[in-house]
Amino acid sequence: SDTGMNPWGSKQGWGGPHCRQAMVAKFFPNVNDAPSVLEDQMVVAAKDDRALMCGVQRSTSTGDNMSFTDGFACAKFSNIRADNGLTSDTDNPDMDIPLLRMAEAYLIVAEASIRANNGVSTQETIDAMHEIRKRANAAESDSYTLTDIRDEWAREFWFEGRRRIDLIRFGDFGGHTDYNWDWKGGEKQGTEIKEFRNIYPIPANDINANTNLDQNPEY
Repeated sequence: SDTGMNPWGSKQGWGGPHCRQAMVAKFFPNVNDAPSVLEDQMVVAAKDDRALMCGVQRSTSTGDNMSFTDGFACAKFSNIRADNGLTSDTDNPDMDIPLLRMAEAYLIVAEASIRANNGVSTQETIDAMHEIRKRANAAESDSYTLTDIRDEWAREFWFEGRRRIDLIRFGDFGGHTDYNWDWKGGEKQGTEIKEFRNIYPIPANDINANTNLDQNPEY
């Protein structure tokens, strides 16, 4: 296609999201090592089947978010069936939405076990992490840290709508934190998000309907 991507099962133009450079770095710690290839070649280069990004005709940086070629394309989702069956609708793509994935259960076990052991890797943590990484054809380790688990949540669940809650749990979202990413806080190089943003505001309609409710601090 003229986007440089593999077919995605739709007659419509591709309008999917682009990956922040920080996301690319989860698979390629030195982003300069990330190749400009299709997603099926990207997973080989990353040695991780979850690195479903297309780098053809694209840069690893999202730049100023103005160009179609700024940032690797997210190829994690498409309108092509896993069983190679006929696509039900090539105009309006659809897909199943998992409410709980087995990988989430394994990561919960891995994180809970290491936290219960004061941040020191346990065999339970190692076994759970191995189950996830084995399925992704990713290298396994004989020890893991909380940082490893935080990053594994990203690799496993990127673009599935849960990164914010994970970063809050690890203390890496709002407030003073050394954890940064491009466009954090709306700034290209990333900037601090105020700590009160860790809690959402109560909707105005609820406040107006119930005078017993107080808005969350600083909203």
